[in-house]
Amino acid sequence: MKLKRKKKIERRVKSGIAGAPVDHGFMWYNHYFRTEVEKKELAGVIRNYIRKSFSKEEATLMLSAPDWHFYAYQHIAAIISWNELNLKFPDHYNIDRALTDYFANVRKSAINKIELKSFLEDSSPAIKTKSPMEILKIKTSDMLAYIDEVIDAHIEQETNNANTAFDGIDIYSLFQKDNAAYNTAKQCFDHIENIYEEIKELVETKDPDLVEAYSYMKLKRQKIFLQFLQDIKDNIQKYILNKKAVRKTKAPKIMTADKQIKRLKYNKESKEYKMVSIPPIQIIGASRLFVFNTKYRSLIEYVTNSPKGFSVKGTTLQNIDDDKSRSIRLRKPEEMLTIVQTKAISKIDKAWKELTTKQSKANPRINEYCILIKVFNQ
Repeated sequence: MKLKRKKKIERRVKSGIAGAPVDHGFMWYNHYFRTEVEKKELAGVIRNYIRKSFSKEEATLMLSAPDWHFYAYQHIAAIISWNELNLKFPDHYNIDRALTDYFANVRKSAINKIELKSFLEDSSPAIKTKSPMEILKIKTSDMLAYIDEVIDAHIEQETNNANTAFDGIDIYSLFQKDNAAYNTAKQCFDHIENIYEEIKELVETKDPDLVEAYSYMKLKRQKIFLQFLQDIKDNIQKYILNKKAVRKTKAPKIMTADKQIKRLKYNKESKEYKMVSIPPIQIIGASRLFVFNTKYRSLIEYVTNSPKGFSVKGTTLQNIDDDKSRSIRLRKPEEMLTIVQTKAISKIDKAWKELTTKQSKANPRINEYCILIKVFNQ
């Protein structure tokens, strides 16, 4: 009898906090929290810690703080989670101070929220909130602090391989996850650039002051550190370039035809020449326009090569071709005006050539003496 093979059940890949790696030390664990853990889980870790660590009254107060306090500080969730696993923190890391400062800030924010609510209920004037620039400044400061932590932790590593000193840490992904602003990325790049140039001078020119300052670091380790800084620089620069590429550009304001002609001055009717103007809205998008100036008895032909045709700005015709547009004074206006009103362009051109007065350039401004005779769309 043929035995059936047992179907191999693949292990489900853990995600979120359950999938956080613990084999590479706290810095990589912290980085994972920043890039891979969702807001809901981050907030859950911190809120549960507050419920367990503070009195009921104090916990209730703190938990009333604005929601962003519980998911914006990813490193606090990482500290709490790492500490609950009884794992060792880096020597330079003061977790007591980090937690004390954080919870003091949460408590203060919760009190401010309660006071604000009470103030608003008393029909107070609008309260000043943080401006976008202030929020950007806070986010930039937080990102710079994190990068400094990464650099400090790298220096403490004893490995002689810059690429494995922080296996898995991806600065580019970190900036992407936080959707860091261009200005934040630029300030971080400039910060790293300054450190990079200092270490480069240490390695290449061996400045005595720098040699003394970095005497604890052997030349080989200095070169590894320099490469590590170069990698961070490259990652941030790629983010900056991509941020530039997708930066929103202000779309040109499109004026509708009726708004374009709103301030246009023209002569609606000439009783002397028994003529009325066409609706000025017909000008928009046309390729050729004939106008008669009743004051100077000038016939004006405007021509445009723009695929969008004419547009109007204020009282001025836009997109005219100066070389093809022309103006001429009429000795016998009635005769020529009738041809313009009734004939095709070829017939108008033929009649124009027979005029003997001097031709001049067309003025793009249309005024109260101008009768709008005819447009062509070609």
